[in-house]
Amino acid sequence: MHRIAPLVLTALIAASMLSPVLAMAVPSSTDTAGWSRTCSVYIVAVSSSGGGVTGNLTVTVVYPGHGRVYISTSPASMIDTQGSARLAAFSASLLAGVDMTQLDFYYDVESGSIIIGGPSAGFAMALATLLALEGVNCTTNFAVTGMIQPDTSIGPVGGLKEKLEAAASAGAKLFIIPAGQEVYKYYKTVYKRIGPLVIAERVPVEVNLTSYGEKLGVRVETAASLDEGYRLVTGKTLLVETVAKPRIDHRIQALIKQYLAQVNITLIKLNNTISQAKNKYVENLYNNATRALKEATNLYSHAHYYQAALKAVESLQTAYTASYLAYAISHDLDITAQVDEVNATLQHLYNQLDNTDYKSLSPVGVESLEKAWAKTGISAYYYQKALQALESSNGKYKLPSFLGRIDTTGAEYLAEARALASWSWFWLNASTLYPGETSPDRVRQVALVLLAEARTAVAYLDTLLNEAGAPTTGEELPIYLTTEAMSTPNPVGKLGLSIEAIALSTSIIHETFTLQPARTASELLRTAETIASRINNTSLQEKLLVSYALSINNTRDQLLSASKAVLYAYTTQLLLQETVKPQKPASPVQTTSTPAGVTNKTTPSQEGKTPANTTAPGVARPQYSLTIALVALVTLMIGVIVGALIPRSSQ
Repeated sequence: MHRIAPLVLTALIAASMLSPVLAMAVPSSTDTAGWSRTCSVYIVAVSSSGGGVTGNLTVTVVYPGHGRVYISTSPASMIDTQGSARLAAFSASLLAGVDMTQLDFYYDVESGSIIIGGPSAGFAMALATLLALEGVNCTTNFAVTGMIQPDTSIGPVGGLKEKLEAAASAGAKLFIIPAGQEVYKYYKTVYKRIGPLVIAERVPVEVNLTSYGEKLGVRVETAASLDEGYRLVTGKTLLVETVAKPRIDHRIQALIKQYLAQVNITLIKLNNTISQAKNKYVENLYNNATRALKEATNLYSHAHYYQAALKAVESLQTAYTASYLAYAISHDLDITAQVDEVNATLQHLYNQLDNTDYKSLSPVGVESLEKAWAKTGISAYYYQKALQALESSNGKYKLPSFLGRIDTTGAEYLAEARALASWSWFWLNASTLYPGETSPDRVRQVALVLLAEARTAVAYLDTLLNEAGAPTTGEELPIYLTTEAMSTPNPVGKLGLSIEAIALSTSIIHETFTLQPARTASELLRTAETIASRINNTSLQEKLLVSYALSINNTRDQLLSASKAVLYAYTTQLLLQETVKPQKPASPVQTTSTPAGVTNKTTPSQEGKTPANTTAPGVARPQYSLTIALVALVTLMIGVIVGALIPRSSQ
């Protein structure tokens, strides 16, 4: 036993010496004849003292994998950095057109700051991942900062002046920032003497980063999307050049026409209740509803099918509001019957959705079912909002009133819930138009991926709004949808609710913080069209959402529609290409140029072998050479000799 003890002790010492090597290594894929690609780029950040710092980001993509995302940071990182890595892997895979569930992603981040945190490294992570997936030479003559979104759009970040200075000091010649942030505002401390006192005052200062970059020898460019960043680095694009108005399936055209007719019948029925109220406000609401339906009919006649359907939903919502108010006026403000009717409708909807056999639908049919789940979730949200706005007692619900004025909020929320339930039925019926076969295992797998992205996107939204002191009411719906996606066992439900939550979070962020949302929407539309072209334009939702975005001028709705178009198209691509394996990217010799002009060449990783870890110049990184292994071996041999000399003890 005593002979073995020094051997074990020596082995542990050797293992502890070798552990840095093992920790930095990427698992080899020699058993499965796979491939791996590595890319190293600069990252920039702002230190706790307020100055800019540089770091190194090394991304390795390995095939085959299982969609796992690993991150190693030095120093320690905050949780949102881990979220950035997952968003980066997803968005890069989306743009490259590959299935991230068949890959593993390794992110090694080293920085000079005390702690790594914030989403501003997301763009750099995504771009490095995309370069690795595309087999592009990775150079360190550029630096990137920005928040990455699941739909590949880039969100704004802070500390740009300090980050530009850090990029310049590291030798970067190109600095890519989020679109619209060329003119950056920061606060500078100015000291003023007033008599015997010196007063410190924080004053706003604006700096043109493009001009400032020229003085530092750095070209500053902006990007609204991941592909724009890719274009600036490679001179190439992965997107289609133009977006044309898509042709809508004749089956959906016919279904929308039927829906308009059904809305018209509903309005006629509701008019009986409305006319009895003899209330001018209610009558005006009903007139607005009929005008909206006429507008919907006109839109349909001009081939704006999706816009016509949404206008019909708006008409229905206004008519239901008028009906609920008319009923309440005639029944001492009591609308319990309407609350019960909406609740019963939602319960029936959920039962139908749960019992729909999505395995017998094609991926396009599953798309429509996802949409039905999403709209049912939003309907349920507004139903809950209605209950909160109504007075309740002993199972009865009434509209609140104060000094003779009626609060109509509860009726409006309830009407929105009822109209959206009707829209959900539309998509449930639409799903049956596309029979086929979809793997339930695949749906579950993709659903978990989208759910993870939704959770991260909503968390980012919450963080940004709170840090900026912006109103946080907008985040309630995406949080509600994400919570519903987490709780429902139905995988199609998880998909639909997650897509809606991601798109809502992204559009709110851009609407609140992005200075060029129209440019972002344009990039997303091109991205959606690119994904659709990979699957022969079979995505129904992509066509409808793109056609809608092209026909309106509201930037927020354009962003929301474009984001959903990207996510629906990519989800359908994943379901359609379940057996397609990611192709091995080209493997050119990677050339990394240092600021001093010294060229370091690293040969690409061979197929099935662990990739070499490349490091951006100027960034300190621990190196573990063969010497350590030899020292460990010698130590082990000494342990053997010492063990042999120890006398055996009697028992």
